[in-house]
Amino acid sequence: MQTKVSALLQAYGAYVAFVIIATYLGYSAGQAALRNYNSQEEILQLQQQLAAVQLERSRLESLVVYYRTDAFKEKELRRALLLVRPGETVYALPESSKVAQLDVDTRVVGTVVAKPTAVPTPNWRLWADELL
Repeated sequence: MQTKVSALLQAYGAYVAFVIIATYLGYSAGQAALRNYNSQEEILQLQQQLAAVQLERSRLESLVVYYRTDAFKEKELRRALLLVRPGETVYALPESSKVAQLDVDTRVVGTVVAKPTAVPTPNWRLWADELL
């Protein structure tokens, strides 16, 4: 009877050891999979940041090339010194007109950003104020 009990305890002990080892291996594999997933997410984020930085760099390089052109230099000198070309017509708009309310960034070609206004003045009122 003693040998039967000891054999049963040995089999039961081997089964318990197997379950403990399997649980540990499963837990370790789960942790490794989670670390791998987090690493892949971080890699994806860093790749997106890299792409954004490369895009910004190419935009800045394009601006540097544009700033070195004679056309930009002439445009900036004409703007700063209020010069006009021969035969060119310059129109002066009143300060309160809608066109004057636009913020034009002359350093970046084609960029016009409207300033937020609370309530725009009707066009008829602008004309009435201007003419009367």
